[in-house]
Amino acid sequence: MSAPTTACRARAAAMRRVLASLAARLDLDGTRLPFLYRSAGASLLAFVLAWALGLAHPQWAAMSVWIASQPTRGLLLEKGFFRVAGTLLGAAFGVALVLVCDDRTWLLVLGLTLWLGLCVWLGNVLRALVSYGALVASYTAVMVAMLNPGPAGQVLAMGADRCATVLTGVLTALLVGWLFNPREPASSGLQARLDALDAELLRALAGWSEGRVPAAAQTPAALLAQMAALELTLDPHGAGLRPRRRREAGLARLRLGRRAGLLAALQGLPAGAGRPGFAAALDAAAAAPAAPALRAAIVVAPPALQAPLQELLADQQPGGPAGQQRPGATLHRDWQGAREAALRAMLLMALVGAFWLLTRAHVGPLLLLGSAVMIALFSTFEHPARIIRFVLLGQALGAVAALACRWLLWPLAGSTLQQILLTLPILLSAPLLLAQRRLAPAGMDYVLIALLLLQPQLPLPPDLPASVLAALGVVLGPALAWVAYRLVFHTHAGRRRDALVTLMVRELQAQAARPVAAPAARARWRLRLQQRLLQLAHWAGRAPTAAEGASILQGGCSALQLRDAIELLQARLAAPPAAGGEARALRHALSCLRHLARRPARAARALARAARRLSSSAPGEAARLEQAGAALRLHADFFRRAATRSA
Repeated sequence: MSAPTTACRARAAAMRRVLASLAARLDLDGTRLPFLYRSAGASLLAFVLAWALGLAHPQWAAMSVWIASQPTRGLLLEKGFFRVAGTLLGAAFGVALVLVCDDRTWLLVLGLTLWLGLCVWLGNVLRALVSYGALVASYTAVMVAMLNPGPAGQVLAMGADRCATVLTGVLTALLVGWLFNPREPASSGLQARLDALDAELLRALAGWSEGRVPAAAQTPAALLAQMAALELTLDPHGAGLRPRRRREAGLARLRLGRRAGLLAALQGLPAGAGRPGFAAALDAAAAAPAAPALRAAIVVAPPALQAPLQELLADQQPGGPAGQQRPGATLHRDWQGAREAALRAMLLMALVGAFWLLTRAHVGPLLLLGSAVMIALFSTFEHPARIIRFVLLGQALGAVAALACRWLLWPLAGSTLQQILLTLPILLSAPLLLAQRRLAPAGMDYVLIALLLLQPQLPLPPDLPASVLAALGVVLGPALAWVAYRLVFHTHAGRRRDALVTLMVRELQAQAARPVAAPAARARWRLRLQQRLLQLAHWAGRAPTAAEGASILQGGCSALQLRDAIELLQARLAAPPAAGGEARALRHALSCLRHLARRPARAARALARAARRLSSSAPGEAARLEQAGAALRLHADFFRRAATRSA
């Protein structure tokens, strides 16, 4: 090897060490920087392309690159698709609304308020990037309507420009990402993780059957937490418009729900109550997953665990119960949270719109736009008010950067192309902010707001106060959204946790009031409740104390025991007529379960009475009712939460 080559390699290695040391001092995530700088280059490319195509707002194409760019091809393809779809839908509505309203501004504000509420509601009910598409449609309509520069007739040009710039940005991001993003592995490892979870679950069951103290990773709470964490990865797994992976994710979600049901059934049984040979069969099935070993365990399993273990066995076989379900048919939906998010969005839009109608302030349209984006886009976050603080910081920095570029750099430009190239300091500084671990949540808004405020044109308007006022109008949007998130249905982990508890308890009450459902409907209800238990496990992990989180999880497992008790009571009443006293006791228990949240102790006594009535004719079913009543007495506070929230 020649001396010059060796020297070049040494200098390159030394430069890499210096950069790594600098990144460590600045607390930068060095692994993200290559992707972020590719996004910056794609953003500049889209900016230039949109200008070359003669689009009126080429900076919107650059913004779309930052929003659509993803580190993997699958996510890039799906997010780009839903961004374009949401933009087309929102732009079409915005154009139609402006044409219908003509000069009646009050009607325009009313229409945008209702549209935003509808889209935010859909965004909180739907999942994954379908939800994102609904939220994009919400604020795109506001953007088209509020940034319309002239008479209503010009809104068609504005809508077409918005769609064309977004399409230019998304296609540029797709091209750059497809060329440079790494390929996704052929195997995602999802099946291996599910099998490992099943093995851990079987080992935990074996330990329970022998009365052993479980390892930290084998407690019901730890296993539910693992299931909840795995469930959170399923939406990205199915991304990319790939039907096979989407189906895999849906079936995995159903399998996880069934495992949650098995843990709930386990909670109602005393430790060390396994039959002889049960633990050995479970250990054999966990060590070498095979149908014969699991079948041997099922033969000697306690009656309460036989059905869940049968489901586990069948799910591991092609075409088992999970494979026969339509993925997504039983997904948990946060209906109450969606209603609250929609009402919050409509209230903020109505108040900001009323301010604009009364004052006719020039900043009104930008204030409406900023508020709409913030109140829609962050409504699905775990703690919107907390993330909005970073958004406010990022937008303030972006507004300052835009003003500096507009009044210090752009006067030096002799053409529109030079103006676009002079945005490079902003585009190149954005990756550093996005890679900084503490300030990363502010980075995206920094670059987006800077680009939004930089409309390249010559000659430059000489009005500095108007530029400052526009920047303030945009930054005030997240400030108003922060106030709304704090004061109107303040969303946080505790509120989402309580909402889930309320949903589960209300479902139990509703099921107790219904006649016996068809088998398919009953199976959907069971799976939906199991999936809500997994969601509850996620939020219970964010409880103020570990003891409170464990108590909430145990209450959720007792809800599944009550589900089984309700089905048992209904099945007994639908069977050939029992003795009069037995039938009355069963009907009374169902009647008390209809008011479970308000009077859990009364429902527990009614279950105990029904168990005594069944003790001679059906001792196994009587034991299940007794266990459900005992769980209800022990976790009565869990069920009272639903009554407190309703009040």
